[in-house]
Amino acid sequence: MPQFHRVSHPDDPAAAPFRAIKERDLVGREGLFIAEGETVLRAFVRDAPQRVVSLLIDPKRRDKLEDVLAGLPDDTPVHLADQEVLDAIAGFHLHRGILALGRKPPAIGVSDLLSSLPAHAVVLVLCGIANHDNIGGIYRNAAAFGADAIILDADCCDPLYRKAIRVSVGAVLSVPTARLSRDDSIAKLLEAAGFEALALSPAADEVLAALKPAPRTAVLLGAEGPGLRPEVMACARRIGIPMANGFDSLNVATTSGIAMMNRRGALGAFVSGVLGVLAVGDARAAKMDNPAITPPDPTETILLWPNGAPGGEGVHVEEAIVERGDPKGLKDRAQVHTRAPKLVVFRPKTPNGAAVMLIPGGGYERVVLDKEGYETARWLVERGYTCFVLFYRMPGDGWAAGGDAPLQDAQRAIRLIRARAEAMKFSADRVAIMGFSAGGHLAANLTTRFDADTYPAIDAADSLPTKPNLSALIYPVITLDPAAAHGGSRKQLLTQRDTPERVIELSPEKQVREGLSPVFQLHAADDKAVPVENSLLMFSALKSKGVPTEMHIFQEGGHGFGLRFVAGKPVAAWPELFEAFAKRHGL
Repeated sequence: MPQFHRVSHPDDPAAAPFRAIKERDLVGREGLFIAEGETVLRAFVRDAPQRVVSLLIDPKRRDKLEDVLAGLPDDTPVHLADQEVLDAIAGFHLHRGILALGRKPPAIGVSDLLSSLPAHAVVLVLCGIANHDNIGGIYRNAAAFGADAIILDADCCDPLYRKAIRVSVGAVLSVPTARLSRDDSIAKLLEAAGFEALALSPAADEVLAALKPAPRTAVLLGAEGPGLRPEVMACARRIGIPMANGFDSLNVATTSGIAMMNRRGALGAFVSGVLGVLAVGDARAAKMDNPAITPPDPTETILLWPNGAPGGEGVHVEEAIVERGDPKGLKDRAQVHTRAPKLVVFRPKTPNGAAVMLIPGGGYERVVLDKEGYETARWLVERGYTCFVLFYRMPGDGWAAGGDAPLQDAQRAIRLIRARAEAMKFSADRVAIMGFSAGGHLAANLTTRFDADTYPAIDAADSLPTKPNLSALIYPVITLDPAAAHGGSRKQLLTQRDTPERVIELSPEKQVREGLSPVFQLHAADDKAVPVENSLLMFSALKSKGVPTEMHIFQEGGHGFGLRFVAGKPVAAWPELFEAFAKRHGL
């Protein structure tokens, strides 16, 4: 929990960073910035809690901020000062009663940022915009309409100025940003990254509403009055917004919102958030339904057991890949009878410092590698996560460990992932797992029984922890109680020799305890394969033990939808819901 400190006088040394901020904001703060107000603080803690240096708040607001304060890293200083002391410190009446001192993110080069964006992307390029209200308004629109990044030229004001942050309602803290140097050529950088440049201008050659933009688009906006410089205009298509007689221009922040709304609507598939749920699902479905644009399989793998998986003396099955879909359509492969468990690696262009181990389903008879493995990994990789798809053993194939053979693989896998954290540029303390269907059972099993002693150590990696930092259970098999169990998984996990105690041991809802890592859950109420009661049981158990958890149950979706079968349904929002949960919990 944060460390609380009472500030009774404006001269208290703890208040120094917040003193006279109205005069000091434009001077610079050695890599720090000030944010103001509850809405902005909530966005800050949600998106970047690790960048919060300290808080200064009116103690009357403490109770209302309990949930926000709980999301801060341990030992974050929270200074409490009565309103009159706050006003004296700030140098003006601070009616919002909340100030946050933040650390600016490391600068990223324009080329690096552009190259890290997905194949379909929209960026805003701001030229000479020195008004903080306009900057804040543009960032707010960028976040609301799903811009992938903002590029600032050397003449733009600092978006991490207190007023700009406030006007943006915190969006400045979450939209990826890079700044051009005076020697940079925006035209060359955009061209090199495959972006088409569109310049919003009264002197237009085309109308915005009729535009058919390229997949990667940069929208160029200039300051009110001077507009865009001639050399910038020369590299772009000139686009106009039709207006009533007597008007030929709009406020630049308003223009950005119209441009973004039209640009996203023109493609009909990329608006984020609640209003864009159906469009997002349609976009993913359209992309995935086209085999011609399916990327090739990754070639980097990590073998879990170099000398063979333990307890295989009685195993005589043959490992194979089975294609279950239309040969001319979308791939739907499954691996059966896994004998050489492994991780398939997906590396992002720009790692965000976190990793996710994906555990596909398959009823503990197969590993469904495309729908619940590779496709989800590609979505996560675009957002900077380093991903590992786990190919695990089947409990019914004769392995000595029986129902614990998959758990052996999951424990070994997360240890090998952590062993590679530094080399692969992610933190060993930011490793999540995501399991689907029967893979959700394995993920829940690892979440609750991470410290079970299932195999003897074979190398140094086995000294590393097996507790995931966060878990996601997607339409998971949970209980082995016949009343709600998935029959196929139960049959594979248990033998006739297994006791009632063993049934309880392999039912994750019975193994929940205090101190487990946060858990995200997703299920559809109309799931006929794995009853939604599985997730309800797990949620109830987690809640009773005080484990941070969040569950989303959608009216329709069925079973096994992954990212494929969600077009036109509210369940299409689930990846963004997971990502938001992960960010709130430090992943």
